[in-house]
Amino acid sequence: MNFLKTSILLLTVSIFASCDQVTEANFEHPLQAFENEIGQWHWMDIDGMLCRDSSATGIGVRLGEKSTKWMIYLMGGGACFTPETCASNPSSYDENQFFEEETNSYYNVGLLNNQRAENPVKDWNVVFVPYCTGDVHSGNLPDGVPLGGTEKQQYVGNPNVQLVLDFLQPYMEEKQMDELMVTGISAGGFGTHITFFEAKERFPNVKTHLINDSGPLISDTKLMPFCLNFGLVLLYNLAVPEGYLLCCSPSYGLADIYTLAARKYPDDNFGLMSYTEDNTIRYFFSAGQNTCTGGDISGELFKQGLNHLSENVLQPTGKWSTFYKTGTSHTFIQSNSRFYDTEIDGIQLYDWVNKVMNGEVLHLEE
Repeated sequence: MNFLKTSILLLTVSIFASCDQVTEANFEHPLQAFENEIGQWHWMDIDGMLCRDSSATGIGVRLGEKSTKWMIYLMGGGACFTPETCASNPSSYDENQFFEEETNSYYNVGLLNNQRAENPVKDWNVVFVPYCTGDVHSGNLPDGVPLGGTEKQQYVGNPNVQLVLDFLQPYMEEKQMDELMVTGISAGGFGTHITFFEAKERFPNVKTHLINDSGPLISDTKLMPFCLNFGLVLLYNLAVPEGYLLCCSPSYGLADIYTLAARKYPDDNFGLMSYTEDNTIRYFFSAGQNTCTGGDISGELFKQGLNHLSENVLQPTGKWSTFYKTGTSHTFIQSNSRFYDTEIDGIQLYDWVNKVMNGEVLHLEE
């Protein structure tokens, strides 16, 4: 009898082990084709992913040596909210454009540089999300129309992000992802806010870092009055995260997203970097001046807005870090010189990122 029980037990174990082996052997994903090409960029068309002119687009992928570490990088490039701004914002992006820019090392510098030992994510897998929807990667309004315009735009940045995550999730889970960074510059910096929440919905237990380069949601109503906050939500049908509307008192408009992120995911890490008089973002916020009829914003007023955000929103969370560098320039992490040579109080920017990723909260300002 004991022999029979033992035989049945061994047979059962063998069957389950065989099932596991079959399941593992049967796992298939397009990214498996690149596993022997570590450190090289590839382009993947993603079904359903669209630019604002309705053309198809996709993502760039570079697998790294650390298969469990992933970075989602959101491309910058302005915004499409009037016919004038739409004219200088990319309306399409395809494989040819990606490899033309990649050939010029556009996606192999700064935080994306996998040759610099100082880079805290140099060995990570990188997913490059192009920007061609004009809605800071966050809209959900097919056939939207810019202010004063007539041509329909596909403001589908958020559905695109969801499609990217749909594509990546099975592979990330197969590789047992244990660390994720959501980052981006300018429009991509603004896009990190909602993309972070989308990623956390799928990977709530994965250690995640939000690193925003030059996409601040200002809390000061002198820069972001109600009409600009509400106008952006309405224009793009922004996919604001669940719990945002009633999260905070006093409310600072879209800047409440910072508080919500820190409260909902206190084990994650958050960092915002900006030049104190950023000319590009000042232009973006100028649309909100004079009750959203437009007007100039001085460098000093923008600096006051950054400080208002830090003192009234970011610092009270106890989770957000800031790196405010004096100057009118725009963005840091897609440049070797700015990412590796910029410092405040003796702390290099790349080291600030590393410290933030390790859970330190640092507020550095020149």
